[in-house]
Amino acid sequence: MLRELSTFIAVCKYGTFTGASARLNMTQSAVSDHIRRLEEYLDTQLFHRTGRSAKLNPAGQEFLPLAEQALELLEKMRKPSANKPLRGTIRIGTIASMHSTLVARAMVLFRHSCPDVTIRAVRLETGAAGHVEREELDLAVTIRPGRLPSHPLSWIPLFRTPYVLIAPSSWEQDTWRSALRRGPLIRYEHSTAGGRSIDEFLAHERTTVKEAIWMNHFDAMATLVSYGAGAAFVPLTRLIVDTSNIRIISLEEKTFYRELGILTKVASEKPDIATARFIDALKEVGTNVEFSETVARL
Repeated sequence: MLRELSTFIAVCKYGTFTGASARLNMTQSAVSDHIRRLEEYLDTQLFHRTGRSAKLNPAGQEFLPLAEQALELLEKMRKPSANKPLRGTIRIGTIASMHSTLVARAMVLFRHSCPDVTIRAVRLETGAAGHVEREELDLAVTIRPGRLPSHPLSWIPLFRTPYVLIAPSSWEQDTWRSALRRGPLIRYEHSTAGGRSIDEFLAHERTTVKEAIWMNHFDAMATLVSYGAGAAFVPLTRLIVDTSNIRIISLEEKTFYRELGILTKVASEKPDIATARFIDALKEVGTNVEFSETVARL
């Protein structure tokens, strides 16, 4: 309820939902959603629903000083001190391929400095920006979107890894072009950023392939390749290197990359400390990811 109270007070202070959204680094729809949730919680309307200005009705006028007092108390309760451990919950979304590697390692590092903060992590492949903007997640570790997000979201780059072609070890072809002519291609779903990157590569190279299977998990694709089901474009990771019965074929000068980073809300006047610390943990772990290049050096 802290976010809803903060939004309510901002609307009162700046006079319109638009003014509050600009000040809070939120979309106007998110502001409206916060006010709706607060009114549902109180079971009463707080504003006159006429005109562009946000004018308090009698119930809203009566509630405003109470909201200010409640927010002040809540801020004092969550403010960390030298003798008070950081508490609360941080909600994280992550693509499947990073769930048990980068994110898991960051969780361990984060727990050393914030042992009393609860972590709730969920896997997701699409819709990361919407989840973060609606504040269903505090941050999401995902593939760089084709169009970088704008206010109120922020993109924090971590690193990139090269795509390679993997083929069954029984295939004798030693180039990616000859391997694609040898057998079918296991494809990554169009709906994902990775799938679109592969589609763009094939279109740019004017390469026609025989499609065998469509999937949305690179680890499962590697397993199918090891069984001889076909070839697949995948980002180079330790999992791929350790998979038996496959050949890793470089794309050489045609190499394209998967860029990983963090989607989060633009920092406000009072940034969430737990979220900031988890981002720091991701950055630290990200500098040691195998087969990767830090984006800052590109």
